[in-house]
Order: sequence, then C-alpha cells, then structure tokens
Amino acid sequence: MADHPTPVPRTSQTPDPLLASGPVARHMLGDISARKLAQMVAAGELETVKIGRRRLFTTAGLRAYVAARAEGGR
Repeated sequence: MADHPTPVPRTSQTPDPLLASGPVARHMLGDISARKLAQMVAAGELETVKIGRRRLFTTAGLRAYVAARAEGGR
C-alpha cells in the first residue's frame, strides 16, 4: 500500500486543499529539490503545520511565498 492516497480528481465543487505534502509543495514551487525545500523551511521562508509526525505545507503559504517573489522580493 502506498504512503500517499491517490489524489482526488479536481472538479468545480472540490475545495482547494489547505495542506500539501513535501513532494506536492516541491512540485508547486517548480520541482525544486528536497534539499532546497528543507533549507527554505529551516530559514523560516515557508509556513508549515505539523500533524502527528508529518510536516505539511499550507497552500496559502506556498502561494504567498511565490507572490512575494513575483513582486520583486528576494
């Protein structure tokens, strides 16, 4: 059995997910490496939530990070 369930197909009635796993967050940020993602977390650049043993990324935080960089941020 896989660690991650099969994604639910998106429809107009499916709400946006609140949280993303590391691999999904990496993909959302342009397929960055796991090492780069870990560096960003350590630097406090990304908002995370810990549920049990899992560290998840808020999709709002990922979007905010990208928006800040698109506006000329570092």
